[in-house]
Amino acid sequence: MTHPGLLAAMSRPDFYPNRPDGVEVIQTHISFIFIAGQEVYKVKKAIDFGFLDFTTLEKRKYYCEEELRLNRRLAPEAYLEVIPVSEGDGGALRLGDGERIVDYAVRMKKLPQDKMLRALLADGKVDVSMMDRIAAKIADFHRRAETGGRIDEIGGTDTIRRNHDENFAQTAGYIGITIPRGRYDFIRAYDSDFLRREETLLKARVADHRIRDCHGDLHIEHICVDNGITIFDFRDPKNPTYCLMSIVGLEGEEGEEDERIDLYDPLTVEQCIRAYYPKEGEWVKEDKYGTAAKEIAEAISKSVEFKVTDLDAAFQIFPTLEA
Repeated sequence: MTHPGLLAAMSRPDFYPNRPDGVEVIQTHISFIFIAGQEVYKVKKAIDFGFLDFTTLEKRKYYCEEELRLNRRLAPEAYLEVIPVSEGDGGALRLGDGERIVDYAVRMKKLPQDKMLRALLADGKVDVSMMDRIAAKIADFHRRAETGGRIDEIGGTDTIRRNHDENFAQTAGYIGITIPRGRYDFIRAYDSDFLRREETLLKARVADHRIRDCHGDLHIEHICVDNGITIFDFRDPKNPTYCLMSIVGLEGEEGEEDERIDLYDPLTVEQCIRAYYPKEGEWVKEDKYGTAAKEIAEAISKSVEFKVTDLDAAFQIFPTLEA
């Protein structure tokens, strides 16, 4: 378990060698994040969600080291080291080795928000040459990325099918809550048919070493252009983080057909649910999904308790963005 005194100790400015004026503490579902001046420290919570397990000190150390390894490939100047948190004879905690190591933290450099690619684009400071440099760095990274062996296995049809089956098994309990039975069955059947139909192509990709150990989802929020180009992987191993957002724009509420949700706007649970049901004016007798206005209302009411990550929280999860 997480040391009972860790949160309080790492919330104090005098805990850190750089003696920041203050410490901002952010908690996500898997981490404690401490923004100490121009440095950021991330400690993994001792939790077990099934798809990830940080319950032992050895596991937390391993995944801290993996996070550092993965991110240093594209952001070595931002991801600095994995540092132990230790307890002394008197019970006080400190950074670095001590009598007893109680946890580990990933130490990072905090980067300027005004140099992030999203901000530069908004300010009209991005030109073709800058994009060419970014593209060249990403292409070179892909070219050099590890392949073969266990990485090939990740792209194999057996692994893909096993991961998909796990997703369906874990979401089956939400049928009738966040997804209607007909839609769930349709997606599962489509998935199964796709894997069967494209099996030759998928196997060819493995044989040609097209499967690479690259980065997670790469967006403009993950790229900093400041005395060079820094690209963040932004993933805890085995734990991608999502928030509900509009991809192509969605219609507004009933009676507001002319209003559109802006591209990439964060969505509420209700907006997300409504987006995947037909609009009320589209009901037909042979509705293949068996949905109805009442079912929408029930799904929304049952989802009130769900905690959904919004865009602001996504920035908080990755404090190096200086959100």
